Amino acid sequence: MPYGTVMWFSTKTGAGYIRTDRGEDVLFRNHAIRNSDPTSIRKGTRVFRDFLKSKYGLTASNVRATASR
Repeated sequence: MPYGTVMWFSTKTGAGYIRTDRGEDVLFRNHAIRNSDPTSIRKGTRVFRDFLKSKYGLTASNVRATASR
């Protein structure tokens, strides 16, 4: 399952990073947050996400905060 933990997120810039359970760092933007209030996405929040490969590396999409693993 594509779970990860938010390592950093700024509501001011609208960007952050998720560390996947495999140890990869994935960029995400606030427009990728689904079914969660962007202000609830903070450092340490467990998230479920999809990811896409782009010319900039891995990018998260459909980021959703989750309480389960």
